[in-house]
Amino acid sequence: MTDGERTTWDEYRRLILSELERITRDIGFINEKIERVRQEDLAKIKLDLALLKFQSALYGSIAGIMFSGLVTFLFRLIK
Repeated sequence: MTDGERTTWDEYRRLILSELERITRDIGFINEKIERVRQEDLAKIKLDLALLKFQSALYGSIAGIMFSGLVTFLFRLIK
């Protein structure tokens, strides 16, 4: 290997290493962004679940009260 070839290879090697470092940083940035979005989505899903639980409990309570009131009313009509 001549000095010219060695210099060319050293430059090429430095270029490859710098590109690999850049790609590694970019992948790290993308991973952080994905993790942040995942956490936000998880928080939103938990909030939605809590809201749905509350709504189902509320609607169930209202339906139960209405049904028991209707049954009570029907029994009074029959007597």
